[in-house]
Amino acid sequence: MKVNMKGIITKAIQSAIQKKEKGMDVALKTTHWLAKEGISTRKYFSPLSLLKFLECPSVSELKCVANANYHSDVIANELQNVTAQVIREDVENEITQSICFSLLVDESTDKSVTQKLVMYIRLVNAVDFKPITHFLNNIPVTDGKAASLTEAMLDTMRRRTFQCQS
Repeated sequence: MKVNMKGIITKAIQSAIQKKEKGMDVALKTTHWLAKEGISTRKYFSPLSLLKFLECPSVSELKCVANANYHSDVIANELQNVTAQVIREDVENEITQSICFSLLVDESTDKSVTQKLVMYIRLVNAVDFKPITHFLNNIPVTDGKAASLTEAMLDTMRRRTFQCQS
């Protein structure tokens, strides 16, 4: 009987990848839950410890080797940044596919007496033609003058992949 070593190795690699993917799924869902609940990523280890205590099988896949694992708050921050980038790209794709959009802006002062300009974009979904609103940016501004606010809005639009005529 001839043994197909290439096929066996390929299956072993796919199995290992699937296990690690399940572990990363737990890590991403944990960081999402923390963000949704407004909990600092410094507490990332706590829900993972609970899941490990409850014997959630995929949590053990977050350990790579003896001194490397995905249990630190640094990893949680990186996972949130990666997730945020994916969301930004999806929003920008929706914007470029939309037939029209409008900006919603509001200038206010926060608790630390810092003036902020909050920007949202409202667009028409290109698939079902329903209106959608997305958060764009929260910008600190030097003053509340019209010229400063306009420049902050235009700067945000310039940094995006879609273009705005000024």
